[in-house]
Amino acid sequence: MSQSEVNSLLRANKNHWFSVKRISEILDIGVGSVARNLRRMRQSNMVEYKTIHNKYLYKYKTTWSVLK
Repeated sequence: MSQSEVNSLLRANKNHWFSVKRISEILDIGVGSVARNLRRMRQSNMVEYKTIHNKYLYKYKTTWSVLK
């Protein structure tokens, strides 16, 4: 349920970077749930991420492939 909501938010804002906390606030979902879903999406290569001051930021990856 929440993974599709996170995916929809990132897809709607493809050029913006979001922290886990910010996504949690926007969607009113727990931080742990958002972090878990983003970790799965990161492992599936669906999102781009970067680290700034020990904080991960995420955005939708526009060129991802399900088949590897």
